[in-house]
Amino acid sequence: MRKLVSGLLILAMMIMIAACGSNTKNNETVSANTTPKESTGSDTPAKQEELTVWVYDYLVNDNNSPLIKAKEKFEQENPAIKITFQPTVYGTTSYRDKFITQTVGGKGPDVILSDVVWVPQLASMKSILPLGDKAKALQDQFYEGPMKAATYKNEIYGLPWEASPMAIYYNKTAFKEAGLDPENPPKTWDEMHAAAKALTGKGKYGFAYMGGWGGSFDWLPFFWQAGGELFDESGKDALFNSEAGLASANYLFGMVKEKLTPPAALTWKTWDELNSAFGAGLTAMYQSGPWSLQELKSNNLGFEWGVFPSPAGKQQATVLGGTDWVIGKNTQAAEASYKWIEFITNKENMNVLSDINRVSARKDNNEQTIFSDPAMKVFIESIAFAKARPDLTAWSDIDYNVLQPSLMKIVMSNEDIKKTLDEAVKQANEILTKN
Repeated sequence: MRKLVSGLLILAMMIMIAACGSNTKNNETVSANTTPKESTGSDTPAKQEELTVWVYDYLVNDNNSPLIKAKEKFEQENPAIKITFQPTVYGTTSYRDKFITQTVGGKGPDVILSDVVWVPQLASMKSILPLGDKAKALQDQFYEGPMKAATYKNEIYGLPWEASPMAIYYNKTAFKEAGLDPENPPKTWDEMHAAAKALTGKGKYGFAYMGGWGGSFDWLPFFWQAGGELFDESGKDALFNSEAGLASANYLFGMVKEKLTPPAALTWKTWDELNSAFGAGLTAMYQSGPWSLQELKSNNLGFEWGVFPSPAGKQQATVLGGTDWVIGKNTQAAEASYKWIEFITNKENMNVLSDINRVSARKDNNEQTIFSDPAMKVFIESIAFAKARPDLTAWSDIDYNVLQPSLMKIVMSNEDIKKTLDEAVKQANEILTKN
């Protein structure tokens, strides 16, 4: 899903922004001191404001998509505002970097739907606007993890939309055939490892790991379950090589070495590959988020399956993915932009997410889903122990250019875990000293 990016490119962009920041056009801003103004009471202003909004392409792939229906509803309620969705392929290069490049050039959309992991970087580069006091007044309506992910240096830069914690998908039928109780899935590392061993054999595997992507997203839940912290409190020293780092790497990659995962999985780079292997009965367990539900539900699998929470090591934890609605710095319509993101994240309109098997970041929006969908219930309840990735400016650079390549060395080349993580910490700290 994600692609490696050059840290030098990001640094260069930051320098360019710093150089031209004082010369940006006099756009409206949404900040702690300048919140969007209230309506003047006029329902039909002389000129209609037009907003360009970037969204992931799969969310608006037909005119009946829930998000398009929500846009139409917004335009009916706000006739002075017209929204044009610009479908964009998700990806570091195709989406985030494209937005940064346009912003540096004084252009870019009014609003974008951003991956939660991009928000701190975009905020540090001043590519998006802080949302100010109105957003602060809303923060208690959202789960703590998603709200933290939308915040940078105590300023809120996005309103959370989707919350995507990871959990474990499992083949209940395979569990029964292996003599395991499908209604009592693993709760600890030891139990999951034992289940993976019992489920492996005759050309089938107990667990699947997406090795070709770099694996940090798969590794982080286990790292946190082992009690790890990625950086010290100052944010200046990386701690990947801690006891938790070694324990989690040995556990996860140990299943690879024991051949409890398919050899082909070491080159897999997409969730589709994981979903397909599971659907074909090749693998009995794999780690993913709510985004896999739609495909599994629509494919009429020939076996019974379910989802269970990420297992506990020293503690229970998982990684938090998701999306935030953010406002581009070059917008000429900050008030209208804020009106849209407040509209699409209110309780009623968050139902868009349940319609596409995704989890709302609002506390008050998931009650009905909990009762109607056991798989979604697991993801919703997992938000309570899901952790956001660091809000450090350098995190993306460290993740893409240090951590992921290091984890790939361990998996693909059987490099020594401690030596590799020690070197990763050294490289990460060099990046941190430059930020």
